[in-house]
Amino acid sequence: MACAVTIHLWLVITRRKLTLARRNERWYYIIPLSLAFSLSAGLACIPNSAFGMKNRCTEAVVPSHDYLVIRWCLYYGWFIIASVISFLCMFSVLRSARRLTHMTHMHGHSYQSSTEEYRDAVNARANSKRLRSLAVRYWVVDQEEWTVEWVDYNMDNLFTRKAIGINGQWPIPAVVGDFGDTLVVHVTNKLEEATSLHFHGLFQNGTNYYDGAVMVTECGVPPGGSFTYRVELKQAGTYWIHSHSKSQTADGMRMPLVIRDPHEHYQYDDEIIMPLQDWFQEPAPVLMKQFNDPDPHIRFRPIIPYAVIGGSCANSKRLNFVAGKTYRIRLANIGSSFDFHFSIDAHPLRVIEVDGVMVREHLTHGVTVSPGQRVSVLVTALDSSESNYLFHSDMYTDLLEMPKYNPLNFTGTIEYSSVAKTRHVRGSTWTCVLDLDLEPLDREPIMEPDTRVTLNAYSGIFSDQSFRHSFNNISYLAPEVPTVLTALTTGDMAMDPEIYGRRSNTHVLKHLDVVEVQINNYDYYSHPFHLHGHVFQIIETGSIREGKIHSKSALDIPVKRDTVVVRGGSYAIVRFRADNPGVWLFHCHIDFHIMLGLQMTFVEAPDKLQQQMKAGLPDMHRENCIAQGIKTTGNAAGRKGLDMGKINAELPTPYPDQFESYYPPSGWELISYIIHGNKDNVESIASPSHSSS
Repeated sequence: MACAVTIHLWLVITRRKLTLARRNERWYYIIPLSLAFSLSAGLACIPNSAFGMKNRCTEAVVPSHDYLVIRWCLYYGWFIIASVISFLCMFSVLRSARRLTHMTHMHGHSYQSSTEEYRDAVNARANSKRLRSLAVRYWVVDQEEWTVEWVDYNMDNLFTRKAIGINGQWPIPAVVGDFGDTLVVHVTNKLEEATSLHFHGLFQNGTNYYDGAVMVTECGVPPGGSFTYRVELKQAGTYWIHSHSKSQTADGMRMPLVIRDPHEHYQYDDEIIMPLQDWFQEPAPVLMKQFNDPDPHIRFRPIIPYAVIGGSCANSKRLNFVAGKTYRIRLANIGSSFDFHFSIDAHPLRVIEVDGVMVREHLTHGVTVSPGQRVSVLVTALDSSESNYLFHSDMYTDLLEMPKYNPLNFTGTIEYSSVAKTRHVRGSTWTCVLDLDLEPLDREPIMEPDTRVTLNAYSGIFSDQSFRHSFNNISYLAPEVPTVLTALTTGDMAMDPEIYGRRSNTHVLKHLDVVEVQINNYDYYSHPFHLHGHVFQIIETGSIREGKIHSKSALDIPVKRDTVVVRGGSYAIVRFRADNPGVWLFHCHIDFHIMLGLQMTFVEAPDKLQQQMKAGLPDMHRENCIAQGIKTTGNAAGRKGLDMGKINAELPTPYPDQFESYYPPSGWELISYIIHGNKDNVESIASPSHSSS
């Protein structure tokens, strides 16, 4: 019985750490567990025969010595056999679970054979009730050993360039877990610069130091160093993981993160994880130099983007549909700069989730997903398998004038049958879902604000003769001490925004205040703005262009997201409750705009944060700072009080007469037509007479 109890306790204790595959394959341990209990039950009969003999004897006859010896030999023999079998059963459980755990404990090795074993096991379970990913390979949630390093990636034989991968792989597989799991990732950095992991969309309530923003919530993992992230998965939905150090996201350090809900509101038969990402032939530092140039002829020089769709090179992705089944497609734009418009010929889409927030079904023919955003749609396969169809992942931008390449129509195949022909549907119109038309399932009403913040987004030439972006004329520069360490080590002064330095553009918030943020975009191109640590209600959007004043207000139950797109010459009003003490960035999620300064900091309830983190930060947190010579106490300059030394004086200032205008060049006509018009007629609008010289 002790052996069976041991196995049972092992299963209970490790339940929270069981991976999706292990939970999926319960029969791997139900059979040996049942066997162990059966053996134990049989075992229980034997000692009763030996120890309880007197009670069952009707006659007062003392058993002979030989009889007792035989009985005890049988007892110990059965005990040894049962013990061995029980331990073999437990070993089988461990071995089977480990084999089915996809790429767990990788330790820098290539597990291609494990990948194939996992795929075979999944495909063999055709009738399994548990959902599986059809679109990308994935890692399951457990303790992971991730080595961050450069790898070579061949873009469909067009070109080969270096990408930042994990354990020698790029694109990086999705991470999939269940609500309530804990993701433990031990990162080893083999790059030449510091790196980090940001779990985009996760609130990190109580674990602000795992948010991954370098020089905000940590110092970064130094070259040759390591760090362990322990992230509790308390939110179900579609998220992603990426570096928050320099421009590493643009160079490939990114992957989807899916957290499944055991109590899904919507029913579907299968799901597809579809990361959408732009990809450039030039590495990010080369592009940064171009975008930072004060000469507009260099800055706006066209670049040719490529796309990686669902983990495959563009135009090569195939999704297998079974007639009559309903699929959840999790779209995640994990790219650095470009928007994607997703649609499927002859298949309507039903939006059910945005940025981890479940919403009422909204019928549409297509959805736009900007950098940082995620959208889940339900698609019901047609009843007939006579034809295959195309899905479209059209990539476009209003950042640059590229009439010949904007949009780029990337397609894949919805395959009902390997022998069926593909049916082409012409004349399809781009349609978009407006955030303000969506309603969250939790039906939280509009919050009334306690405090208001206005952020004016500008770009232009600054005093350091570089092109920069800014909020309220401040172009973000990292402090010399991570902001969270300033908040934790300056006592009562942590409530003073000046302690964090002007360069971090900090607003200090009171605990539980409802904060209203109005973002005015004075650029002519779009910005997808993302808030760490929260979702916000989208209250209102509208135009700030002269003579084109219009606005749209939210429903009584406004949608919530963590990333909102503010188009050029427009504004948006959002609200959130400051119920998560910590240091949280608010920034544009176009990777190059982050680098050019379009971000600011909310320091939320630093007094509560100090109480919350009395036990201190993980040891590795400070060790990584010390290893890089970064100060860990004091104000933004590592000094006492408000003595900032030279860092405030070194802040570049804008030249107001050299700001970009929200009146765009002629290429805007093309972009406006792309967003609202018929994509089949784009070529006529992109003629030489309509493009700028």
